[in-house]
Amino acid sequence: ALNVPRPTTRSASIYMRQGDAIANLLRLRASSPTPAVPTLHRAYIAAIEESRNWADGIGLLRQMVAEDNLPPNTRATCAAMTACRRAGRWPLALQLLSELRDAGVAPTVYTASNGIAACEQGGRWELALQLLGELRSATPRVEPNVVVYNAALAALAKGAQVERALALLDEMKAAAPRLEPNARTYSAAITACSRAGDWEAALDLWRELEGAGVRPDAVAYGAAIAACERGRRWETALELLGQMRAALKPGSLPAHNAAVSSCARAGR
Repeated sequence: ALNVPRPTTRSASIYMRQGDAIANLLRLRASSPTPAVPTLHRAYIAAIEESRNWADGIGLLRQMVAEDNLPPNTRATCAAMTACRRAGRWPLALQLLSELRDAGVAPTVYTASNGIAACEQGGRWELALQLLGELRSATPRVEPNVVVYNAALAALAKGAQVERALALLDEMKAAAPRLEPNARTYSAAITACSRAGDWEAALDLWRELEGAGVRPDAVAYGAAIAACERGRRWETALELLGQMRAALKPGSLPAHNAAVSSCARAGR
């Protein structure tokens, strides 16, 4: 369990005004009678979200189940998974997800997107698609949202899985208006094409993005400019760089570097 200071005589309202979620959790655990399960769950979620490192988050999660005999909670688990991912501990994030599944907790869009994001970090695109499939086959059926699709696309992009990425993008477009591809969607699809060496398909997607009225972000610009670099399309790279500078302030350093590299490869 996490080693934190014992609560003082201050009231819970003071704890919460100060943002001391861990102290509030300690006060609730020491109170009598024992607070209701939803109250303790909320306190644990807040404490895990407030914890400063992945180990503390996992410690609180373990304490919640083992010591306080609370049932597993998806939001608390997702908070701990996020802490692990931010620290680069993606295998631990996947382990927490596996434990949640073993406990019989049905997948949600939150657990799926968190788990798929961990797969992207670890280059596990096959597992990312498996988690997406499990979400779709859940009972009752859970419809993946844009966040889940974007996480899966990012995992496929890292693995340069062009055909699979384009198939997911087509699924999203077919499900419109429930699913509307956004800048992150196209960024991942463009990156998948670029990493696989299909720069022409990447630029076709960029034109599709513009035609759909999607406002590109720095990541989307960077992905398109990187595709130009691979295709030695230095004129297009400079054009996109100019558009990015006009639309986004400040611009993206990786995108700028990709444009410079495109020019250098073309001898410009």
